[in-house]
Amino acid sequence: MLDANDLYCLILEDDVYVVRDLHQLDIEAIDALANSPKPRVIFLSGDYWYFRKKSLMPVYSAVGAYAYIINRAAAELILSIDKPYSVADDWMVYKRLGVRLYAVNPYMLDANVNMELLSSDVKQDDWGINRKLMSKKEVFVGYLTGAVKKFLKATGKFEYKTNIFENKVAPKKTNPFK
Repeated sequence: MLDANDLYCLILEDDVYVVRDLHQLDIEAIDALANSPKPRVIFLSGDYWYFRKKSLMPVYSAVGAYAYIINRAAAELILSIDKPYSVADDWMVYKRLGVRLYAVNPYMLDANVNMELLSSDVKQDDWGINRKLMSKKEVFVGYLTGAVKKFLKATGKFEYKTNIFENKVAPKKTNPFK
């Protein structure tokens, strides 16, 4: 993106699945937000916590990095970090740098939806942050963030990704692709 002088780009993992009608996206609002000279990331995925629910809303933080738009200013800022480890979805670190986080509501894309069709080489026990490389403060902040996430879910301020298929919530414990 930086070499091509693009103002923003869409980042998608290879197992992303469209879970809602993309015509619902407000492309003009997303374009205006992403074209900002201020560092911004716009999530197209679920698992984020927010302050006020609207179609394109500021979010406090998020989980995952499988479907988002990042603008040039945010990419340059994130690439300037010099750390012994790198986690693509370390949104709180990026936020402390000055990256503003936004999300589309409802979210449009999900990952790991159809594992029979899209398998992964990632081992489940390898997911997450390697805490051995983190300071005690960073580990504490991670646990504190988890507690805040649970509280926000209880108060209705967290958008968990849900099993969605053809714009409908799939019943729990059901594989909608069978």
